[in-house]
Amino acid sequence: ERTLPFSLDSPAAATCAPEDAITLGHFLSNTCLHPDSLRRQCNNGRCRESVLRHEQCFSHHGCRISVRVMQLPEGAALPPELCAWSVCRACEAQRLHAPPPPRLRLSETTRGLSLGRFLELSAYNDTATSRFSGCTHSLHADFERYVGAGTMVCSIRHQRCVVFGMTPPG
Repeated sequence: ERTLPFSLDSPAAATCAPEDAITLGHFLSNTCLHPDSLRRQCNNGRCRESVLRHEQCFSHHGCRISVRVMQLPEGAALPPELCAWSVCRACEAQRLHAPPPPRLRLSETTRGLSLGRFLELSAYNDTATSRFSGCTHSLHADFERYVGAGTMVCSIRHQRCVVFGMTPPG
């Protein structure tokens, strides 16, 4: 993927993906939350499990961003358009007594953001905080973010890590 100029002072410079890059919306809709995802199997010939039994990880600059797909029970289906919400993992005691976080429809701008730029922001931006929870913890480091549509939900979680080595899938 190409590198786009970016500055935390002017994030609007990176709001759209280049034509040859995958967007966040495309990744979520077609790779994670598409109804056919349940039938898609692991590419590893020794595994062949469904996407629900796997976690995609992106590692960079001492952090690991994991993406996990889950299926909701039939009665708990979400609207068909992509909606997002987040929960602070650092405020767990408060979360037990707090109202559920608002589910917001993913904007056109957010869906059009380059997946690479989204991952970069998640790895480097430690100043962003939630606008809704009243919590001052880091949006990227302390919150677990969810995006869902229909009966599928994608969990996006940031964790600090030390990478000792990498083995590509195969």
